[in-house]
Amino acid sequence: MEIIQATVVVVLGTFFLAVGIAGYFRKALSVWERCAFFAAAVCLILPSTITDWIGLAIGVAACAYCFATVKRVKAAA
Repeated sequence: MEIIQATVVVVLGTFFLAVGIAGYFRKALSVWERCAFFAAAVCLILPSTITDWIGLAIGVAACAYCFATVKRVKAAA
């Protein structure tokens, strides 16, 4: 079970780091959105269960925000 957890954490951390560096996730990201994804990646990379949960919460919130704002932008167009 620990191997599965470690694999999921590494994959999510790498994904959030790539999004933070690239600056794009369904739309061009603002500076604070990029910082949120980068912070989530750093929290997931640190070797602690509590930082994993914090990083997951930040990353999911940033993803949800991006999905919500893309729908609003498309609806307004």
